Amino acid sequence: MNRRLLMQGALVLTALLALTGCTREKITSSLLLGGDVFLARAGEPLFEPTDEPWGDLLSIREAFKHSFFAVNLESPLGILTGNSDQTDLSYNLCAPPNSVNFLSQARVNLVTMANNHAQDCVDSGAASTTQTLDEAGIFHAGGQGDVVQATISGRPIAILTLNDVTGSYELDLILQQVQQTAAEVDLVVVSIHWGAEYQAGPTPHQRELAASLVDAGADIVWGHHPHVLQPLEWMQSKTDGHDALVMYSLGNLLSDQWMLQDTQKTILVKIDFNDEGISKITLVAMRMEISSGQLVLEHDEKDILWWKNRLNFDEAALGMVEMEIWRSAAP
Repeated sequence: MNRRLLMQGALVLTALLALTGCTREKITSSLLLGGDVFLARAGEPLFEPTDEPWGDLLSIREAFKHSFFAVNLESPLGILTGNSDQTDLSYNLCAPPNSVNFLSQARVNLVTMANNHAQDCVDSGAASTTQTLDEAGIFHAGGQGDVVQATISGRPIAILTLNDVTGSYELDLILQQVQQTAAEVDLVVVSIHWGAEYQAGPTPHQRELAASLVDAGADIVWGHHPHVLQPLEWMQSKTDGHDALVMYSLGNLLSDQWMLQDTQKTILVKIDFNDEGISKITLVAMRMEISSGQLVLEHDEKDILWWKNRLNFDEAALGMVEMEIWRSAAP
């Protein structure tokens, strides 16, 4: 949160409110975060134009229609040619530009692209991806320390991207960027590509890095890359004492990774916040269904226990912020 409020300014504002008899309405802003999105493999689209892979997510998106929706885009948008230096194209996730329509279908507001697949469209490069996203009206951030600011219900937020899997960066410079950004907006989200693939928990390096980002001013650490769900954790900043939500991995949101049950399970995280900080966390348990090729909402209470255990829900829910699993057809 913005931690550089001047006491004098606060006193003046209080006096003005007292004189006018006005009170500031507590409006809640909402951020919706998802995991990795795959749209193609080896140059071939995963979905036909008439497919509806989002399934139940579309009704959930309608229920959370005022939320700002962000995902990690593993598939850059462009044309894959034979000039790729990859020996095994099955790991190349470059998607045709018209695949952006699937992002628009789900009303995705922002994609992060700081990941190990950002250059899979070798000839087209990032420019094609950014141009296509711009034309679709979708915000994007894709470099080390890139910051995108947006306004949700009148509150400015910032999403800063970091790729801890490939490439290099100066951590001190990133932490300075986080600190500076925290002074300018109400909510700082660090989108970070990190961790070990298909592992159920974070590494010591991830925990250490998360703590550094929180101390620098991050309110939310949003992790991806492992392709499976990893725990949620509250961290308290040693710098100013604010509490931050660390999500080590939200798993795959939309993908073709059917080889493990873990890679088929995902979570949407709705984060409500106001002037006082994060006020509520809502988790939506979902999975990619093989038979339909769609995302489906998980209803079975016994199966939801798996999500709760993997996410460390019971411990995370002991924090000062209300946390719940979403089961209803209404927000």
